[in-house]
Amino acid sequence: LDHYEEGTFTPTWENVSNATFTVNLGRYTRIGREIACEIHMDINALNSASGHVGISNLPFTSNAAANYYGFSSAVHSSGWNTNRPDTHALVLPNTTRALFYYIDTSGDAQTVDWAAVNTGNLLCKVMYLAP
Repeated sequence: LDHYEEGTFTPTWENVSNATFTVNLGRYTRIGREIACEIHMDINALNSASGHVGISNLPFTSNAAANYYGFSSAVHSSGWNTNRPDTHALVLPNTTRALFYYIDTSGDAQTVDWAAVNTGNLLCKVMYLAP
């Protein structure tokens, strides 16, 4: 265990202006290069948002190796305009960002767009490797 650390961070919704939250927190544990984040966000008012749903400001930059993505095992969401079962997040290489996708009825991955979200919450655990 060459590096062990625990802490908190503030996740940031991407493509959103002036949202307000009742809960907006992140916790992480780092063991070596492995990063495990727990994220809980409750949206009080969305105000202005469009495009792909994503979270930025993860606590460490992800590994830059080609074709490597961190991921979430599952996402819990409620209170959204459109139910998006099978929602997952991918952590993009060499970033502090996670983008959200869902599996449609054909089994294909589709982006989760802000039109699906209103107020409500999102809880997930995201795992990725740091450089």
